[in-house]
Amino acid sequence: MSHIIKISEACTIAFHVMVYLYAKKDNRVCSRDISDTFKISEAHLQKVIQRLGRAQMVITTRGPAGGIMLAKNGGRVTLMQIFEIMEGKLSDDPCLLGKSVCSGKNCFLQKISDDISKQIKEYLQETKISDLGSLCEELRRLSL
Repeated sequence: MSHIIKISEACTIAFHVMVYLYAKKDNRVCSRDISDTFKISEAHLQKVIQRLGRAQMVITTRGPAGGIMLAKNGGRVTLMQIFEIMEGKLSDDPCLLGKSVCSGKNCFLQKISDDISKQIKEYLQETKISDLGSLCEELRRLSL
């Protein structure tokens, strides 16, 4: 099935990991718990966690008492910050082809592309991990 909006699997995992860790508050979580909850590859999850760790969004500790936890004030992190860690800056290029074929002035997709891009950008910039409270509650129930 095709989707209008395409976000990479790594970025999607990063969003879910950050919300999951927020739901766990100050508890350390092992990566296996996260991979089991979301039915994702632990190897792929480790790569995502590594990137989030380098960006100081999560704290990882090795060993028997180790695990992963959200960095301080992680609930104030926006979805845009996570997106940019995983994908880089969100493009302002209005062309869906990503090419300079036309100036965009007469493009039949220009208006809808601009509108959708603006809405997505605003949502990612304005939504913090802590705003996703109902999802956090669902994740707490899932992992009990």
